Amino acid sequence: MYSKINSRKVNIVSCQRNTRQDSLFKKITAKIFYFLFNLLSDTKIPSEVSDFKLFDQKVLNVLKQFKEQEPFIRGLISWSGFKQEKIIFDR
Repeated sequence: MYSKINSRKVNIVSCQRNTRQDSLFKKITAKIFYFLFNLLSDTKIPSEVSDFKLFDQKVLNVLKQFKEQEPFIRGLISWSGFKQEKIIFDR
């Protein structure tokens, strides 16, 4: 099952699994992490999406400006403010 991306122009496409087979511990700790991160930060990051993303040249140019040695890509992509959509897929 694949979902269609809205016809409007988006800069970033993220993937989300339709079903997950994570352990209960993993599910709980992930929910706690995203809840706390989004509670404490002005930059909201979506939960339950993978690190696999497709983005256009505009986003790449912004990411290349950062000089962090170990960048938190999920946060930087959300912080960039570009339009995002997600597609849901079955693994």
